[in-house]
Amino acid sequence: MKRTLAAVALLLLLAIPVLALTETEHEGSPEGEHHQSLVSQIAPYINFAILVGLLVYLTRKPMAEFLAQKREAIQKMLKDSEAARDAAVRKMDELQARLDGLQGEIDQIRANAEREAQAEKERLLQEAKEEARRILDATDKEVSNRVKLAMRELKAFAATEAVAQAEEIIKQNLGDENQESLINKYLDNLSRSS
Repeated sequence: MKRTLAAVALLLLLAIPVLALTETEHEGSPEGEHHQSLVSQIAPYINFAILVGLLVYLTRKPMAEFLAQKREAIQKMLKDSEAARDAAVRKMDELQARLDGLQGEIDQIRANAEREAQAEKERLLQEAKEEARRILDATDKEVSNRVKLAMRELKAFAATEAVAQAEEIIKQNLGDENQESLINKYLDNLSRSS
């Protein structure tokens, strides 16, 4: 490729003097004017093509290195961006998994809270029933004790009243003589028993 470009450039360089020679030969004829204007029109393009060819030849290796470096840099950037994209996808997957796990944890916490609330409710109900039973037992005991006390007081009152009425009846039915004989019998019974 290098040799081809060098050959083309050399041919173009050699062609310029040849064109200049043919131009001078045809200056006197009317065709020469036409030929001269054609050569003068083409000559800048040829010079431009030679200049471009030389520039391409001289800058080809540095340009190829520059383009290779750019290509490597772009490939590296593509690989880095792919790696960053893959890392972002992994991170997103991890976050999604954590989010799914959090939803599961929230559901589990909610279920635990409901179970604990139900257990607490049952415990409080059981405590309330137990307290009500204790109060009823205490009330039953209190009522029973008061009934017993009232019965004793009633018995004592009845006994007192019975003794008072018996005394009244005895006073009315017994005279002084009967009283002395009863007292004496009672005293005799006491002395015998001792």
